[in-house]
Amino acid sequence: MLVYVDTCVYRDYFESRKSRFLDIGYFASEMFLNGINCHYSFLVSDWLLTQLKEFENTPIYQSLFEDMKKSNKMISVKTTAKIKQRANNFPTEHEDAVHALIAIENNANYLITRNLTDYACFKDEKMKVRLPEHIEY
Repeated sequence: MLVYVDTCVYRDYFESRKSRFLDIGYFASEMFLNGINCHYSFLVSDWLLTQLKEFENTPIYQSLFEDMKKSNKMISVKTTAKIKQRANNFPTEHEDAVHALIAIENNANYLITRNLTDYACFKDEKMKVRLPEHIEY
């Protein structure tokens, strides 16, 4: 199984974020741990890594991506100009549309995000959009 994880979920993990009622950093951590422990692989794009640039020198960032690589659970992909162009055709933030199109083009089974409404226009696609705590494996 292949998952594409939205930037916000990585941030939840890196920053140990909490919402009013939930420890969303914990849910992100569990989702990454489940993937690394052989339940699914992560599709990681250059688009995503650019958005996470501020974290690249932190131990938690380096450890997560190192663990993904060591367990052969990371598939790296480049964002094409075609995807960036097509993203302009969707009624959502351009950055979110790029994430969704990368996931779709690379046959991800899931796009994992906390911002479900941002991806509502992709609900008819083959991939499922889920919260980190609702991924099925």
